[in-house]
Amino acid sequence: MKNVSIYNVTLLLALLFSSAAYAAPEAEYRTLSRAYTLNADGSQEYRYSMELTLFTHTAMNRTYGESFIVYNPQYQEIKIHSSYTRQKDGTIIETPENAFVEVLPRQAANAPGHNHLKELVIVHTGLELEATIYLDYSVLTKPGYLTELDLFEEIEQTSPVKEYTISISVPQSKSLHYYLAQIKATPQTGNTEGKKTIKWVFRDLPAASQAPDVWMANGDVPFLAASTWRTEEEALASLFAQFNPSKDRLQFLTFAEALTGHVEGDTEKIEAILDYVHTKLDLFPLSLQETGYRIRPLSEVTGSAYATAAEKANMLYTLLSALEYNPQLWAIYQTDAPEESMGLSAIKELFVVCNEKPLSVSGKGIPPACLYPDLYPLRIVSSKGEKGNIELPSACTDKPATFTLTIDSGNEVKSVSSMELPANYHLLSLPEGKEDIRKKRFS
Repeated sequence: MKNVSIYNVTLLLALLFSSAAYAAPEAEYRTLSRAYTLNADGSQEYRYSMELTLFTHTAMNRTYGESFIVYNPQYQEIKIHSSYTRQKDGTIIETPENAFVEVLPRQAANAPGHNHLKELVIVHTGLELEATIYLDYSVLTKPGYLTELDLFEEIEQTSPVKEYTISISVPQSKSLHYYLAQIKATPQTGNTEGKKTIKWVFRDLPAASQAPDVWMANGDVPFLAASTWRTEEEALASLFAQFNPSKDRLQFLTFAEALTGHVEGDTEKIEAILDYVHTKLDLFPLSLQETGYRIRPLSEVTGSAYATAAEKANMLYTLLSALEYNPQLWAIYQTDAPEESMGLSAIKELFVVCNEKPLSVSGKGIPPACLYPDLYPLRIVSSKGEKGNIELPSACTDKPATFTLTIDSGNEVKSVSSMELPANYHLLSLPEGKEDIRKKRFS
């Protein structure tokens, strides 16, 4: 009897997992379109449109009941071209005026320095099973706010897509670099009204996988990277130009000395500064894109007691520079791809190397992304344009291990950081049967 019960439970679980695997989607994008336009005067337009049909109560009441658009009203405006719901019987329900609600983005709450940001919440009305949401809007950006066209996005969405169109238009005088990964599609090119345009049309895309072992950098997730920056180094230089340790140097030297006056030794002083950055500055999860790739002056950061990750990196870099420790700034990208296509939107994390140790701004220890070179074929670039590479054991070990960051300066490869990790540190190895992706490098 016991064996029969175990068999029945096993069979039931198998049926449940089987039915879940082949369950119908909660929603489906009939059409989805993203169009990016860079104009000759430097202004930009991002136009988004979708037709989304709902199949479940979860999709209707939770997942897709609202749309959210974060923007900076000082430089950007939103234009709604159309917003309505077509119910199952064909009835059209236009989105009423009071369903467009402007709020402060949650990630900017309690951060007065970023309270100029706004989030337009569109509450979709008239929803029912098999209703279709229609939304078409543009985000218009004034000249001077975004220096170049710069995008990095995953192709697959949270629900299947019948037809997905991505187009990019830039002036003829601009160079456009792009890279489409893990999905095949022949781009359509054209030239109209002084602009060159490239467009991709994807059909019958599956929903993005929610499996925990699926990683973009591991080659599992299709993505598009595109940029009008002339080079990756030029893009990074535009960001790191804001990291100016010589500005107000005397002020921050005094501040750094006050933070480190109670300790002796270089290691202890660096730890004291790192402790201030980690514990005295609250981390606000505003991305580089959401802040327009801008950071606040450090005098404003110190007076506010909060910072974005980029602002924390600037604070750490500046204080260490004031004490003449010669720190280096590094950027970790979301994946490895041809460098000419990688703009600022592809950056995953910034960190600082000082006295041959990598210092994370998000917490003590090594920058999180650096712990998974088997899952992330990391692309790491310094503020000097040097390329980095992480060397780690391929699995957890019961003995201390060595973390090494090396750089390629063009003429030689040298180690700039090497440190011992404790036994059994958390390091994931490649899933069984997968090729070692560390060998897949772009020249």
